[in-house]
Amino acid sequence: MKKDIQSLTLGEIDEFETLTGSGLATMSDTTAPGAGKKLAALVYIFTKRENPDYTIADAFKLSIDEANAFLGVEEAEPDGDSEEGKD
Repeated sequence: MKKDIQSLTLGEIDEFETLTGSGLATMSDTTAPGAGKKLAALVYIFTKRENPDYTIADAFKLSIDEANAFLGVEEAEPDGDSEEGKD
């Protein structure tokens, strides 16, 4: 199930900004430094809603695939014009 960033409370947004040093708007730039920290912060914040004992250190143990799956992020499919996946 895709996590809805719009459901974050103002306190959760502040926590994200404190943990990452940047705002939510920077999430779309996956090439910017700190992308792993931003993914971990979102996983941490959403998980903490149901598991108050979950820590940011726990989130940092996840792989990118695990974090994306938790957040409901789908990998972009290569477009037909891309050379990706061609022999």
